[in-house]
Amino acid sequence: MVVGIHFFFLLGGNINAVKTRINHLLQREIIVADTIIAPFVPVSSYYLGHSYQSDSIADTVSFAKHASLYAHPISDSISKDTSAYYGIDVSRWQSKINWQKVKTDSSPHAIDVALIKATQGTSIVDPYFTYNWKNAQNKFTIGAYHFYEYKDLPKEQAQNFIKTVKLQSGNIRPVVDIELACASCSKPGVSKTKMIRDLKVFLAEIESHYEVEPILYSYTYFYDTYLQKHLNQYTFWMAQYSVHPPSGLAVLPIDSVSRPPHVALWQFSSKGKVNGIIGNVDLDYIPYYELENIRIP
Repeated sequence: MVVGIHFFFLLGGNINAVKTRINHLLQREIIVADTIIAPFVPVSSYYLGHSYQSDSIADTVSFAKHASLYAHPISDSISKDTSAYYGIDVSRWQSKINWQKVKTDSSPHAIDVALIKATQGTSIVDPYFTYNWKNAQNKFTIGAYHFYEYKDLPKEQAQNFIKTVKLQSGNIRPVVDIELACASCSKPGVSKTKMIRDLKVFLAEIESHYEVEPILYSYTYFYDTYLQKHLNQYTFWMAQYSVHPPSGLAVLPIDSVSRPPHVALWQFSSKGKVNGIIGNVDLDYIPYYELENIRIP
């Protein structure tokens, strides 16, 4: 303990100085492909992603169970050949992915969409983004997302994403991840008024650059508490770890939904197992008729 206290004061004597110093000391470069070198910040508290606490006690939705309920043809009065698409969303937590193995894994359902974390806040770039973007783009419908930091300037955050991500026709529209911005937070850390105002600035910058409306990722509790009535005009990618779809998602185009927002993508589990990926991966469901709606023309 004495050594720890001495080390604390040696590094500056306050928690922010210590974090900055440790972050500087631990920065290094990692090689994620033969010719790709990316900066890496290993301090986990600085690097966030889809990591919220599930609305239920445990995430128990298996890929096989979900596919048996939703991916088979669904008979209705309009169509006898309804289908759906499944996707994954990844970041540095999945490390180096064998995208060819992901592509050839068709059990219990093929993966058609890959959403890849690109940036966070004003300066962080996912160390595997370049590798993932390059190696997934000819195999899947791909999209990139930004993890929004409430205390960072919104225009600078948008520029971090814009300078990192080059989108083209056929890609998923740009996505912003809006959730609690630390692993142990219970609130965003800024007022709702400031949060919504800055988010709208960020979204306007993204839309102006890419000339398409961005998609918003969140989860049901956060949307209900902070976002509803403020951002209902946007299409959402919603997390709800259940076999029951989030409110706002229509499995079939003729299905009625009880209330906004319009949900086009549903992240239904964080415990997917897919060939080519070590450990768990988030799983996403896209109704067949929504895919063209969320792609860039």
